[in-house]
Amino acid sequence: MSVSFSHFEFRARDIPLMEAFYTQTLGFYVTDRSPPKGDRRGDQMVFLSLHPGEHHQIVLGQAEKGHFSAGSFDHLAFR
Repeated sequence: MSVSFSHFEFRARDIPLMEAFYTQTLGFYVTDRSPPKGDRRGDQMVFLSLHPGEHHQIVLGQAEKGHFSAGSFDHLAFR
C-alpha cells in the first residue's frame, strides 16, 4: 500500500488575506472557488495548488464568525 499527501484545509476568518499570503508569498495559484452559502459577494472556499496536475493542495474555507474554530486547521487528507 502506498500513502501520499493530498491536501490541507484551513478555516480562515479573512479568506482574501490568506489567499494573498499563499499566492503572493508562497507561490500557490488559485485553481477553483466555490460560492458562499446564500451570499454571492464573496468566496466560501478557495482551492490552491503549486502543481498544474493537482486540483488543490490547500483549501481555505470560510470560518464562521465567533465560532471557536475560526482561523483553525480543519483537516489533512491523504490518498
